[in-house]
Amino acid sequence: MTNKNQSNELQIWDKPYRAKGHQERNPAFECFLKYRDMGAKRSLIKLAEQENIKYKKICDWSSNYHWNERIRAMLEYENEQKKQENARIKKKALEMINQRLEAKNELIEAIFKILQDNVSRYNGLELDFKEFASLLNLAMKIESTNIEDMSNIYEVEQILKDGGLDAQRIQAFINQYSMVISKTNNDAISQYEVDIQDDKY
Repeated sequence: MTNKNQSNELQIWDKPYRAKGHQERNPAFECFLKYRDMGAKRSLIKLAEQENIKYKKICDWSSNYHWNERIRAMLEYENEQKKQENARIKKKALEMINQRLEAKNELIEAIFKILQDNVSRYNGLELDFKEFASLLNLAMKIESTNIEDMSNIYEVEQILKDGGLDAQRIQAFINQYSMVISKTNNDAISQYEVDIQDDKY
């Protein structure tokens, strides 16, 4: 894996070592790249056996060309990049979660608006209490619904159907709600949840 900085210059772990009177040439540089790419279980002994090169020679190369220092710099760089990416994922996920909460609240407010309209349209004796109770129960059900379920437009539609709304009202709600949840990024939230479980934050 080759990493480049903003000026497109190779990093010290991607190019031959040249400093303090030492110049890393092939096959030393090729061995360094193989050693670098061995991962956490890298071993000079294993490298020497793999490349059929004397262990002392490998050790001299490692010492003269500062292999471990270069690899340490690479790992620190990658760790910092990962932290920045995790921070970006976390920020995006939180934004999406807030959008879901806002969408849920807007849906509840819209249902209560219908209740208010019904109250103002009829006097107390003529009010359709059955519809009133149905809408009130619907609002309460949405309030108690898991946010993850509310991100699924079909789940929302089923809740509205179960609440006894007519097709026209359901479509109006879905049109309004889908405009909000279409902005959600489930992958970002899923990644955030995975990272939380891995104690990355």
